[in-house]
Amino acid sequence: MREVQLVWDTTSDPLGIFQGLSDVFSSMRVLCHLEITDTGIRQILEPTFQPGKGVEDVAALPYFDVESTFENNTLVVWNTHPLVRMATAAENIQILPPYELAEGEVRISVRGLPETVGNFVRLCRQSMPPKHINVRRVVESVDELEDRLTKQQFACFKVAAEHGYYQRKEGVTLQYLADLQGVSRSTLQEHLKSAERVILEQTALDLVNDV
Repeated sequence: MREVQLVWDTTSDPLGIFQGLSDVFSSMRVLCHLEITDTGIRQILEPTFQPGKGVEDVAALPYFDVESTFENNTLVVWNTHPLVRMATAAENIQILPPYELAEGEVRISVRGLPETVGNFVRLCRQSMPPKHINVRRVVESVDELEDRLTKQQFACFKVAAEHGYYQRKEGVTLQYLADLQGVSRSTLQEHLKSAERVILEQTALDLVNDV
């Protein structure tokens, strides 16, 4: 998995990507998603308005449709901004709330498969270039790793990791691990090599598809 934070400068926006946002909001946070469709996202917003601005000004923005307001100063809106629509149209990718407009910047994080996230970032660079792109790989959980391997591969890899085989701990040999698993040395070695190959192939794919 890969997670990317994209940052846009709303004070220098020659393409007008975020036109009107900074005029209406001094800051704004998207707290959560209530519904996601191919055409937009139903969201809860927490706005801080510019002096003299209010809910009616949000409704006047071309990509916000205000559905309801609450006493705690939050709004339910449909957001059909081109950036949101581009993300919702992509498969195997998620926009991660909360995200925000603050201090003249829009900051959005997305997470998904490396290839999909890479494609999304390339589209952003072409159509609405961000100021900054911060990338991090999300380490797979044990459950995700277990799903990738066969039961035997996972068991052998797990016992090798637990007993310090990959740290070259003294005395932890293939034969020692095979005895722990109750299998032959050649069988354990075969399962380990297969598990290592699956893990390395995924790592190589992450590198190839790096954004």
